[in-house]
Amino acid sequence: MPTLAITIPGRPYGKPSVARTRDGQRYTPKEVKDYYRAVAWLVADAWRGAGVVLPMVAPVVSIVALMPRPQKKPKGYPLIWTEGRNPCLTAPDNDNVCKIVLDSLTGANVWRDDRLVSGLTCLKLYAGAGEEPATLVHISDLVTLDAG
Repeated sequence: MPTLAITIPGRPYGKPSVARTRDGQRYTPKEVKDYYRAVAWLVADAWRGAGVVLPMVAPVVSIVALMPRPQKKPKGYPLIWTEGRNPCLTAPDNDNVCKIVLDSLTGANVWRDDRLVSGLTCLKLYAGAGEEPATLVHISDLVTLDAG
């Protein structure tokens, strides 16, 4: 089963709500366009050496958003704080992290439409001690196309 692993460096984003100009026109914020562009380049680099056929037919996607680690345990954090990765309970919402990653992968032609994704897991964690923020994406295709 062909797989594609991508690391998107930097703080993970969540897909923002619809942005509008003063006269009501919709637009995509610059940082979101830059994120889409960065993901497209990373996908192109990753699939060249992975033997993956794009577009994928029935992909399963795993996303791990590593948020910047605070200097100390956040006030009111209800869980045990360790030196490793800890669950992140702050913004952006997990579903918005998934949306921006899936939309970016659609724009990078990993699949025709993200409705084709047959499985999805998404974790939002604080990076471990000494670890940089990033978004880790692992994609497997459940289907091998029949050439006949």
